[in-house]
Amino acid sequence: MTQQIISNISDLEMAKPRFAVSDLCISFDGKTNIVDQVNFSLNKGEIFGIVGESGSGKSLTCRAIMGLLPNKATASGSLHIDGQDYELSNQAQLHKIRGSICSMIFQDPMSALNPLMTVEKHLKLHLSINNQQSSRNACIHLLKTAGMSNPKQYLDAYPHQLSGGQCQRVAIALAMAGKPDILIADEPTTALDVILQAEILDKLTQIAKNTGMSVILISHDIGVISQYCSRVAVMYKGKIVEQGDVDTVFNHAQHSYTQELIASLSLSTLTHLGRCDGAPVLNYQSVNVSYTRPDGSIVKAMQNVSVNLHKGEILGIVGESGSGKTTFAKIAVGLVKPSSGGIQFEDKPLSFSGQRGKKLRQRIQYVLQDSLGSLDPRIDVLSQVIEPLTIHNVGAPNQRRDKAIKLLERMGITASLFSRYPRSLSGGQRQRISLARSLILQPEILICDESVSALDVAVQAQTLNLLVELQRELNLSILFISHDLSVIRHISDRVVVMRFGEIVELADTHSLFNTPKHEYTKSLIASLPEFNRPTEPTTPFDTPDLMVGE
Repeated sequence: MTQQIISNISDLEMAKPRFAVSDLCISFDGKTNIVDQVNFSLNKGEIFGIVGESGSGKSLTCRAIMGLLPNKATASGSLHIDGQDYELSNQAQLHKIRGSICSMIFQDPMSALNPLMTVEKHLKLHLSINNQQSSRNACIHLLKTAGMSNPKQYLDAYPHQLSGGQCQRVAIALAMAGKPDILIADEPTTALDVILQAEILDKLTQIAKNTGMSVILISHDIGVISQYCSRVAVMYKGKIVEQGDVDTVFNHAQHSYTQELIASLSLSTLTHLGRCDGAPVLNYQSVNVSYTRPDGSIVKAMQNVSVNLHKGEILGIVGESGSGKTTFAKIAVGLVKPSSGGIQFEDKPLSFSGQRGKKLRQRIQYVLQDSLGSLDPRIDVLSQVIEPLTIHNVGAPNQRRDKAIKLLERMGITASLFSRYPRSLSGGQRQRISLARSLILQPEILICDESVSALDVAVQAQTLNLLVELQRELNLSILFISHDLSVIRHISDRVVVMRFGEIVELADTHSLFNTPKHEYTKSLIASLPEFNRPTEPTTPFDTPDLMVGE
C-alpha cells in the first residue's frame, strides 16, 4: 500500500516539479548509449522510486545527475532544479550542486568510505565542506539521524571495524551532512535488517515531510518502493519502460518486464525442502567471541553459540546489523578465532594451518558481503573465476576456462562482460561473479554472507534457484546469511535468529515463520513490507524465464 506523503508545505508548492531530468543519455567511449532518453520529474517533498534489474542503468542515471560518471563515460541532457537549468555534460555546473543541493547515498558503503579515516573524521570533513558546524556533537547527531544506536562509541572506529549495516548508516549520515534539497538513495537499506530498514526509510520519509526534501529511492525491493514511494519508474536495458503512480504501475503493469518483476515476487516465498537429516559437518560448541573497541569497551560478538550444520542442509541466519551473523560465518573459514569454545569440521577441530588447511579452503568457500572488496580490481571477470582452479591445481588450463565460462553463463553473466574489470560492473553483476568464483571449486560447504542482497527480485530468484540446483547436484551444505526474511524463507531448511551475539531462536523454517516463539522474531516478521509478506506457495522453485539484461 502506497504511503501518502503529507508535507507541511503548501499544496501549490507540492504541485510544482522542483527537479527534472530531460533526455539523459550515457555512453562509453562515444559508442552506443548505455542509458538512453531518460526523462522523469520530482516534486517537492516527494519520494520517487526507480526499480529495475542489475545493470539496467539505475545507478548510472543517478551518478550522471551527480557528475560522478567514470572517466570514459559521457552524458548528455539537462537538469532543472528549482528554476535553474544545468547541463549534464558540464562538470563545473554539477560540482556546484553536489553535496549542498543534491546528495547521494551510495550502494556499496564499504567502498564509499575511506579506510584510513575514522567515522568522526569522515563526518567532520563532510560537515565542514558543506559549511556546517563540525563539532563532535554534530557528528553524534548525524549518526542518530541515520539510525545508529549509541553513536558516540563508533566515532573513533574505522570502516573495517564496523558491520556492513553500520557502514551503511555512516554513509547515510554523510549524505545528510549538507542538508540537501534532493537526496539520491541508491539501495540505502541493502545491508540492513527489516526492522532497521523500516526505521531508516521512515526517517527519510519524515525528513521529506517536514523539510520538503525530495528523495530519489533506488531499490530492487518492490515492497520497499510500494510502501514508501508515491511514483515509480521502471528501468530496463537503459530505458524507462514504465512510469506512473505506484499503485497503477504495480497493480496494472503495462510493460511485459514490469509484469515479470511482479511475478518474480512469488519466488521469494517458496517452501523449504526440509533437508537436515544428514550427519553434522560443522559443529559450533559453546562459541564465544569478544573484541575491544578503540575506546576500550568490550564487545561480545558471539555468546555461547552452539548449533550444527548438517550435510546437505541450508541453514539460514538472520538478525539485525551487528547481531553476530558475519562473525558466525567468519569463524567457519578461520577469519575470526573464538575467545572460548570451538568449532569442529567432520568431528575434528577446524584448523586452516598446513596442507590440511589448504584442502579445507577448497572444501569450504565464503562469498563475502562486500562484492567490490572481494574481487581483485586488476583482474578481468573471466580470470577472476579461473583463478581458484589455478590456485588449487584443478583441471588443465583449457578445462578451467571452459568450466569458468559455463558457470558464469549459468549465473547470467554474458560473454560481453568477461573482459571487463570489477569497477565497471554493477553491484549485482559483481555479486554474481563473487558467487561463481566460490562455486567453481565445487565446495562441500558454502557460506553466503548477504550474497543476493544487491540483486533485483528477478535475478535474485534465478540465483537462489541456481544455488538450490547446485546444492542438489553436489549435496552442498550452505550457511546462508541474510537480513531478507523472504529470501531466508525461500531457501532455508532451518533458521537461526541472532540478536546481540546470541541465538534467540532456532527452528525449522515452516515453524519459525508460522509460529515464532521469541518476541524479536515476531517483530522481524511484522516489519516486512506488506508487498513481501509471506504467503503459502503453490509450486516450489518455479522460475519464470527471464532474460538478464546487461
